[in-house]
Amino acid sequence: MGIHGMWDDSGILNAEEHREAEAVLDEFRSILGMSGAYPFFMLRLGEAAAPTARSLRFPVSSILHIHEPIIF
Repeated sequence: MGIHGMWDDSGILNAEEHREAEAVLDEFRSILGMSGAYPFFMLRLGEAAAPTARSLRFPVSSILHIHEPIIF
């Protein structure tokens, strides 16, 4: 099990899922040029049922300001 297994100490993923997650992490690091580094934020996307109510939110541009990217 690769580096990804460091974060699954409960055995949530099986061996095949670990290999797939490791491949995704390696590809992500390659795209970002993060040789020898690891991302500190990742998210998981999934399918869900249609919403039952509309959630009102501020526009992202009004609450998130990025002056320059942080790359280690």
